[in-house]
Amino acid sequence: MKIFKKWWFWLIVIVVIVAIAGASGKKDNQASVSPSQEQSAEKKEQTAKIGESTTVGKFEVTVNGIKENKTIGENEFLQKKTENQFLIVDVSVKNLDKDSRTVDTSMFKIIDDKGSEYSPLSDGDLYVNSSENKMFLSEINPNIAKKGNVVFEIPADISGLKLQVASGIGFKAGESATIDLGK
Repeated sequence: MKIFKKWWFWLIVIVVIVAIAGASGKKDNQASVSPSQEQSAEKKEQTAKIGESTTVGKFEVTVNGIKENKTIGENEFLQKKTENQFLIVDVSVKNLDKDSRTVDTSMFKIIDDKGSEYSPLSDGDLYVNSSENKMFLSEINPNIAKKGNVVFEIPADISGLKLQVASGIGFKAGESATIDLGK
């Protein structure tokens, strides 16, 4: 076979082998870096308690207290009931940024001791917050705190609850903080 005696054929073979070896080497390096990045992120996250402030991104978040009820809503015509329980988390969020920032109930979630995650009720804001302390897509100006309630529907026999708070919504999210709810 004359093709194996030509120099350009061997040059192409060597280039292909080097390219394959180089590409596989990059994947190995990325895989070995990724777990250490996750470990360092986990070490940074500290758990606060009710009444303690924690900083997440450009927000300072404090859980002021929690309540459990089977019914939410003070107006007798605007109430919601459950066979499980509603967990109402009273939070304060302060904007530490130089610009206004948006806070929303979707920044919060409950995690139990088994790792199950509970999202807030999408309509919970209507039942437990007045117009002054709505938490649905609410703008907060710099150095101002907003107080409101976030409602979760959870099983009655749940334990080990922690509130996980994201640093924002959309592209401003990325960091998170955890607050032990003592339940």
